[in-house]
Amino acid sequence: MEKQKWFAGVFAAITGIAVFLTLFTYAGSATYAHLFGEEHFSEDRQIASADVSGMSVSEAETHIEKQAQTWINESDLVLQWFDEQLTVSDTIVDIDAEETVNEALTNDGAQSGLVSHVEEDSLAEEVSRFTGLANFTERVDLPSLKAAIKAELSAAPASAQISLHDHKNPGTAPGKTIVARAERDAALDGEASEWIGQLGEFTIEANSSYSFRDMLNEQGIVYHGGENAAVLSSAVFETFVQSNFDIVERHIRHERFDAVPLGYDAAVTDNGKDLQAENVNDTSYTLRFDSTPEGFAVELEGYDWPYAIETGTKTEEQIEYDTRVRFDDQLPPGTAESIKDGKEGEFIRLTRSFLDEADEVIREETVSEDFYAPQHALIARSTEEAPEEPPAEEPAERGLNGGTGEAGGEQETDAPVNGQPDRGERPEVSPPASDRDAGENSFYQEPAGDESDDTDEEDTLNRESGSFQPGSSGIDETDERPLKGR
Repeated sequence: MEKQKWFAGVFAAITGIAVFLTLFTYAGSATYAHLFGEEHFSEDRQIASADVSGMSVSEAETHIEKQAQTWINESDLVLQWFDEQLTVSDTIVDIDAEETVNEALTNDGAQSGLVSHVEEDSLAEEVSRFTGLANFTERVDLPSLKAAIKAELSAAPASAQISLHDHKNPGTAPGKTIVARAERDAALDGEASEWIGQLGEFTIEANSSYSFRDMLNEQGIVYHGGENAAVLSSAVFETFVQSNFDIVERHIRHERFDAVPLGYDAAVTDNGKDLQAENVNDTSYTLRFDSTPEGFAVELEGYDWPYAIETGTKTEEQIEYDTRVRFDDQLPPGTAESIKDGKEGEFIRLTRSFLDEADEVIREETVSEDFYAPQHALIARSTEEAPEEPPAEEPAERGLNGGTGEAGGEQETDAPVNGQPDRGERPEVSPPASDRDAGENSFYQEPAGDESDDTDEEDTLNRESGSFQPGSSGIDETDERPLKGR
């Protein structure tokens, strides 16, 4: 019995010693770490995107230093001034690993951020490259911009963007103003006459898209295309052309309405066609719709750009139309009628230029290239020609004796009286055969030139009748032979 008690005492003593040594070792280590060693992070602790759970201070600092360069290389920190953007260089920003860890130790939360330093001189040099920001220190609140950069980098984002407009020195930059305006002399009619009042103003946020159809839908405006929507959308488009907004979507019609200026057509329908633009600036702009005595106006209000914007017509041409003929067998012979009048076609190339303070062109772009095909004229023409009319008879000229005919008119001769010829006639004389070769003084003279034997035989006197019978000597049978030597 006593032996069992002895063993129990020894076992209890050994157990007590073991417990004591364990407690002493743990308490001693904890006391040493608390008084003389490094502090450790608890479980589930992060600095930015880095996990530092259970790490000592020195281990956490080493880990942050390794991650810092990766964060800077992979992260895109962009500064924006209107539509210009600048990625911050690695040389401008430096991450302080020691201060980052120390700040994390004082933060009871599970998440803490990075502590960075921004090189002010390098930042000023970089940002001065923006258009119109040569006097950077006068226009921008530098301490405010540095604080914004540190805040963005604190969470080590993959990308971040900072607007310089949010860090301008008060009073050094002009406020918002009307930067673009388009007018239309034609007033909207029908239900569209109320659109201008319904629209009022529409804000387009920084770096956001604009849709003409969405704008009308948001105001509860129902439309189905047509001239009213065309005139209104063309005014909005012309306003955007005077700005630096990017035109994302735009359409033209086959035929331009007269109230829409050439080059500014913008077809919008309720079945797909839209006018869309992108506000590429780091600040918002507002479209304003106002009525005018002649019609209405569309204005764009916001900060004026650090460069001038000019629009102009690069090319403008008028294209002639053709006249086409359609044959119609229903028309009277020889007639034609107009079916459709012709209209000239049009072509225009519209450009937009950006100029710096010295009026030097920074860049130039084509805004629109619009072509409207000519509308050809059409006429209908009969398939049959008009019947030819007989030529009109001209009045005959009177002859010497009151008659008509060639060379003084046809000779009118009175019939012989009592078998005797009129005084205007010469009696027919048949020369005797003996005078045929009598020479020049005879009543009959041979024609000039040689005559054939047949002619001589035929041109003989009929002695029995006492008359001359003409033959084929070339003398017309109806002509009387001249009398000579009379």
